[in-house]
Amino acid sequence: MKTNVEVLAQALSKLNDPQQTLDLLEDLMTKRELEEIAQRFSIALSLDQGKTFKEITRDSHISSTTVTRVNRCLKKNKGYRAALDQLKREENAQIQ
Repeated sequence: MKTNVEVLAQALSKLNDPQQTLDLLEDLMTKRELEEIAQRFSIALSLDQGKTFKEITRDSHISSTTVTRVNRCLKKNKGYRAALDQLKREENAQIQ
């Protein structure tokens, strides 16, 4: 039997339209929760682009603790990496 989190992940993966995905996320979370998650993903993007911790905290006023947590997840877990790699693949496909 799937957990609630697994069912949610499956539902999100089935939405091929970014607007539908955003609509679902807005239904599921408060605006603040969604902004916090988006901010973490933005940190992952910045780290992946080679920005330093200092640059990220200075430019975005995000705590070094949050940047450290995202960096640790980016290095040890698979979620951020999979999403970032997929975005890169799509960008490269659009360029060609």
